[in-house]
Amino acid sequence: MSHAVENHTRGRTRTPPYPCDSKGKKGGLVLLHVLLLLFWAGPVWPHGGEDHSHAAAPDARPIQTGLAAAGDRLEAVVMPLAGKTRLYLADRETNAPLEGAHVVVETTGGWTGPATAVEPGVYDLSWTAPPAPGEDLTVTVEGDLVDLILITGAHRPEDPTDISSSAVPSAAPSAIGGRVLTVTKESQFLLNVRTLRAGPRETAQSVRLVGRVVPDPAGYARLQPAQPGRMVHDPIFPIPLPGAQVREGQVLAVLDPNLSSVERSAQRSELYRLESESAQRERQLARWKQLGDHTIPRKDIENAELDLVRLRKAREQVTGTALGRELLTAPMAGQVGDVHIVPGEVVGPDDTLVEILDPARLRVEAVLYDLTLVERLRIGTASSRLLPGLIFPLTLIGAAGRLSTEDQGLHLLFAVDAGAEGLKLGLPVDVLATTGTLTLPIAVPRAAVTEVSGRPTVFVRTTPEQFEARPVVPGRTFGGWTEISRGVAAGEAVVVQGMTQLKAVR
Repeated sequence: MSHAVENHTRGRTRTPPYPCDSKGKKGGLVLLHVLLLLFWAGPVWPHGGEDHSHAAAPDARPIQTGLAAAGDRLEAVVMPLAGKTRLYLADRETNAPLEGAHVVVETTGGWTGPATAVEPGVYDLSWTAPPAPGEDLTVTVEGDLVDLILITGAHRPEDPTDISSSAVPSAAPSAIGGRVLTVTKESQFLLNVRTLRAGPRETAQSVRLVGRVVPDPAGYARLQPAQPGRMVHDPIFPIPLPGAQVREGQVLAVLDPNLSSVERSAQRSELYRLESESAQRERQLARWKQLGDHTIPRKDIENAELDLVRLRKAREQVTGTALGRELLTAPMAGQVGDVHIVPGEVVGPDDTLVEILDPARLRVEAVLYDLTLVERLRIGTASSRLLPGLIFPLTLIGAAGRLSTEDQGLHLLFAVDAGAEGLKLGLPVDVLATTGTLTLPIAVPRAAVTEVSGRPTVFVRTTPEQFEARPVVPGRTFGGWTEISRGVAAGEAVVVQGMTQLKAVR
């Protein structure tokens, strides 16, 4: 039962929000205990009493690098390990690991021995580096690349760490311009990081043209009927499929000629005449042969045989074309292109039924609008978005003598030099026609310029195990080379492979 409580301050009565009987008092005490527990709750101490209110900081151990030195053609990195020493050898120009070389190491402490190849570019020495200040090493390399490298102060750290624990750098936010990245030589080998010296490059100056693939007239044919008729489906001569290989003389289509009643009557009369003369000549020839050569001259018998052959061929011509079905055969051997055969369709001499081409004999036709470049064009390349990664070398073989009335351009014809595998008739292509040569003062491969934080950037190898993400100002681009106007000096080693992996290095 609820009780009204008088509020003397405001002069009015109100009803309590909860019951005030014995059960209500018990429920209120329970609620109060819960609130007090929540209010006084401190750090969470599960099972063993550990404090989990703050996450543990990750291990931020720095990357263990080695002692590096460079020779005339190679660079070396020495890494002391437990009970041995590891040696890394790479090409100074390309950063490619050195393979198949004979390596001998000599120390100032009197140790001399060969280096054992572990994998490409990685060698192990049975020599253990002494504590600081260490010893100097002389590395002699013989093989495809011959070099002599001097490494000074090789020593064993107090707590040597196996570099395999930091072989692959972990992912991190993208590198910013000017940041120096430390990547061990082993990591560079695993990530296939390759470099190239920036410097002057002579490249081809070209003009871009719009083109398409056209057939070589010597390797292209169209099958057309010689007279009007209706296409017929004959199971003996099936309709060819696009892409099928056909031989010369193979029957590709069957045509039933369209003749009027007068034409058909005249042709039948001609057929009856030929059949009658053929039968008469056959009987006469058989009778002469029975009489023998002494009665009938041999010359007359031979003339009769020739007349019989002529009459038979004339009969076949009439029955095969005028009164019978016309068999259309392939004029050349090759591959079937388009097929325009529909049984029952009436066709004429202007209709193309089948196209045959030699896929190895295709050409490229391009349109030029700057007539001043005609005399400078000789070679070029063709590419298409429909064939990514394929480039076809071209040679100019002809230019039209007048402008086209359709596009007001000069049509050029190019021959495909190294085969036309992959090209299809009618394929649109981009033609880069070479107009001359151009020297870029400082150039790098186009793929070496990447984007970091919205700015064009290249990675420059400053030491054997350090790279700098350097913003650059790119200039002109010709072929596969990009001119660098500012940011890279001639002779610096620019990364041309593995840029994406370097962008993820801490």
